[in-house]
Amino acid sequence: MKLSKKIILIGIITGSAIIMVRSPHDNILTNSVSIGYSYCVYPLLCINRYIVAPIEHYLHRFKMNQHQSSQITLLEQENTTLRARITELQASINYAEDIKELVAFRKQFDELNGQIASIMLKRLSDQEHYILVDQGSRHGIQTDMVAVYKNCLLGRVSEVYPLHSKITLIHDKSCKVAAYCESTDSHGIHVGNNTLNSSLQRVNHLTDITPHDAVYSSGEGQIFPRGFLIGFVEHITCDGIYKTALLKPAYDISTIKHCIILQKGMPQTTAFSVARARDQDHTEQVT
Repeated sequence: MKLSKKIILIGIITGSAIIMVRSPHDNILTNSVSIGYSYCVYPLLCINRYIVAPIEHYLHRFKMNQHQSSQITLLEQENTTLRARITELQASINYAEDIKELVAFRKQFDELNGQIASIMLKRLSDQEHYILVDQGSRHGIQTDMVAVYKNCLLGRVSEVYPLHSKITLIHDKSCKVAAYCESTDSHGIHVGNNTLNSSLQRVNHLTDITPHDAVYSSGEGQIFPRGFLIGFVEHITCDGIYKTALLKPAYDISTIKHCIILQKGMPQTTAFSVARARDQDHTEQVT
């Protein structure tokens, strides 16, 4: 391309020199030379216009495209890095929001000495109801520790591994909790049936059960402490000796992502005072 430019330039300079040194007496010859020169130069001009110039324009655009492509690649890499950082920050924010109420609960009642655990897996089937959490024996978890969510009873630790544990939920058929109705103080045994609904059984037929009444753990067993919410009375039946109250759950297990595992051997009075204190605080905030 540079060579073509040089050839065109040399041709123009040569023709100009011939025209400039012409004699005043040889106009005819000079005109003939000028015409011949123009015929020689014209193809070179056409080559420059239709071949050289387009090639130069194409090469310029090619270099510009390469530069823009490298800039786009760099921007995409920066964008990917920023998106990853945003995702990381958003995950941290979501986690903080998820456990905010649990952290506040644990700070407010520090005597619980509980551990926040993230739920890794939920198994809700006709055969069993349990969850797996990311706290195990390395974190001080032991069997028969109790899991709660806010003021609600979730279940007990049934199996412990180094890095995770299995919590059998209170709605599991094998789980039984001594419980009572809040307004009538009617006592019975809460029994799961591998569904989200459960029942309060073996309630004395001489005692009253009120629909929509809250049912709490009574702490009369060896595992579950007193004062944590289990569910609400939905329907009542009686077989002549005992009454049975069908309960609806106090929480939606599908939305729960974290729980608190309480220290084993916590005094019953501590759990009861924690539950009642939380209810009193809630009442004061409402009033």
